[in-house]
Amino acid sequence: MYEAGTNPPRTMRERTGRRAFVAALGTAVGIAGCTGGSDDEGPDGDGPAENESTTPTATPESATTDGPVTLGLVTESDTYQGRAERDAADAAVAHLNDAGGVLGREVELVVREHDGKRTGELVDELGSLAEAGAVGVVHHAASGAHDWAAEAASREVMHVHNGLLPDFLVGAGDTGGRSYVAATGRDGRQDGLALGLALDRALHADDAALVYPRVHRSLADLATRGFSGSIATEVEYAPFGEPVDGEAVLDQLTDADPEAAVFLGHRWAATERVFRTAVRRGFDADWVTTGVDGEGVADIARDLPGSVYGVHANSDVTRGTSALDPWPEEATGRWYRTYDAVMLLALAVERTGTATGPAVAEHVRTVSRPPGDTVGVEEFGTARSLLAEGTDVDYRGASGAVDLGPGMAALVPFDVEPVGGGSTVAELPRDAFEDRLG
Repeated sequence: MYEAGTNPPRTMRERTGRRAFVAALGTAVGIAGCTGGSDDEGPDGDGPAENESTTPTATPESATTDGPVTLGLVTESDTYQGRAERDAADAAVAHLNDAGGVLGREVELVVREHDGKRTGELVDELGSLAEAGAVGVVHHAASGAHDWAAEAASREVMHVHNGLLPDFLVGAGDTGGRSYVAATGRDGRQDGLALGLALDRALHADDAALVYPRVHRSLADLATRGFSGSIATEVEYAPFGEPVDGEAVLDQLTDADPEAAVFLGHRWAATERVFRTAVRRGFDADWVTTGVDGEGVADIARDLPGSVYGVHANSDVTRGTSALDPWPEEATGRWYRTYDAVMLLALAVERTGTATGPAVAEHVRTVSRPPGDTVGVEEFGTARSLLAEGTDVDYRGASGAVDLGPGMAALVPFDVEPVGGGSTVAELPRDAFEDRLG
């Protein structure tokens, strides 16, 4: 899986007399599963909220009448990403209605504006959509993640987040045996698992050290879950905001003498200090990065004796389908994921035969993944016919396969590639993650 004329990654047995030091580094932006993600990847949050909404659940009007099936969108239309969300949701609703609607009824999109900064107002907007009869809501929360997840659960209205779902939000919208929070972005826990899988499948390590700041403890635990070898030692370095002692980190690694190490960095200064120290002390190392493949990493890679590999999510974006041809010039990852969120909600309603939040919550995962018959973005009419015959469907969307995993977020494959260019040295398929997240 590597290019002819280049050196393949060395296995541990091939490194006779040399210790392998494998590092997985990431910044707060690169490792979105812990911090909440970037503006285009996931919600920001300060951790679990204590206060959950106790607002009584209202029966959506769309469940009890022959009127429109109502879906909601919370966005900020005067921003670039907000316009993309609105355009994508409008496009999806237009395609649904052109295909005859959902349950033979017109689909209505109700939009609420929110700047993503004031948590209380966001919860109010989500509540107002429930009162307006929305059976599903699409939005990209930028704050108060646990508050809106609690609102979703208490209102029993399905909410689909159009970005990465961080590990601390998995299960936050669960109640009564149902999950009311899903995401068309990837499951953030994959970022941690990918590190351990890379140790196995790209570096072939037998044991490894974990080096991480406290803020990335959960990702370090996930790396352990993805790794079949033994953990030689764990090194928790400086808390967030404090300078990192690179010499102390390298001293502890040297004492443990592991074959490999996972290094999680929460900011570039910490990452650079540790790895510049490794260069100065002459560690013969192969490195693995996650989400960070910029010039800074490439510069360090040129100084290190070993190779540097990046672990990257493969979004598997599909383009050029007839219903979305031509694709909007302004389309972004947020655009694709918003479109897919609307389509998944519509398919779940069609499958259940009733427009209620609990019914949608029970079936939205089923319509997103195998073993159903594959339907694309322009094939809602085909999907309706299949469902009427009792045949399940597997939606393949604008952003990719959108296979919702055990955490109700899309599972995507990852690739391990040399930083700075080159062929893939290892592939991490979806099922490798699903087996460990189930």
